[in-house]
Amino acid sequence: MKILTLVFCLFLSVAALAQSQDTTRKNTSADTVTTTTNKPLIVIDGKVFKGDLKTIDPKTIKSVDILKGKDATAIYGAAGKNGVMLITTKK
Repeated sequence: MKILTLVFCLFLSVAALAQSQDTTRKNTSADTVTTTTNKPLIVIDGKVFKGDLKTIDPKTIKSVDILKGKDATAIYGAAGKNGVMLITTKK
């Protein structure tokens, strides 16, 4: 029982030490920030949509279809490489 208590206390102290370490880094010239977006192409009623999905009123959506992989690139070329979200609105 004493060994179990010792192991538990050791675990807690290691966890506390890991949380207390300063994890901030200074920015150096060698540091680079790379951002990649894997957003799908959005097509609404046959037209490419460049806006934000949050601006679309969900009440106007009739259906949503998803194209991925070869299906997306066969129809939309390189623009569809991350998939295509086909949205049909109520008319």
